[in-house]
Amino acid sequence: MKRAPILRRCAFALGVLGSLTFGAAQAFGSAPTPRDASRPWCDPVQCNVKCGGYGICQNNVCLCY
Repeated sequence: MKRAPILRRCAFALGVLGSLTFGAAQAFGSAPTPRDASRPWCDPVQCNVKCGGYGICQNNVCLCY
């Protein structure tokens, strides 16, 4: 009857492994959410172009230096 403890441990280990695998699949398998177009957003590259040199985004506003 030594098989019962081994089988119990294997079943427990498989259960834990299965739940961790499911959690990882849920965490990494979801698609990234699209950017909300209504939310203000400052693009650093476009900010530099608008400023004609060096610009920095701060609080979603382009500041030229």
